[in-house]
Amino acid sequence: MVLPPLPRPLAAVTLCLFVLPAPSRAQDADGVVAMCTPRTSDAACACGAEALMTQIGPEDYAMYGRIGLDYTARMQGGTAMVEAWDGAVEAEAETQGIRRGDLMKRTNELGRAFRDAIRACEG
Repeated sequence: MVLPPLPRPLAAVTLCLFVLPAPSRAQDADGVVAMCTPRTSDAACACGAEALMTQIGPEDYAMYGRIGLDYTARMQGGTAMVEAWDGAVEAEAETQGIRRGDLMKRTNELGRAFRDAIRACEG
């Protein structure tokens, strides 16, 4: 199957996406994977994320991923780790119309589950 050529501006953007290296995992479409630390291998991170999805289900995984993308974007913007996390959780809580403290409790549980999954994948 032959695809039609891209419009000129879109072709340039597409080329940039393939040529420029991503600065970190924060550029991943999966916000859960984006939260993996640099010392975690890509394979262990992907394995842990898959295990987490199986364990918590798609809705919680999607929510945790949205927070992860927001968190990593804040970190890349220069926000300190704790403030970036708190801000991302608060933004998601507002979006969902739930209390920040309730969501923070849930994300702490998800974080522990994700770390445990990564450790299991690392062997």
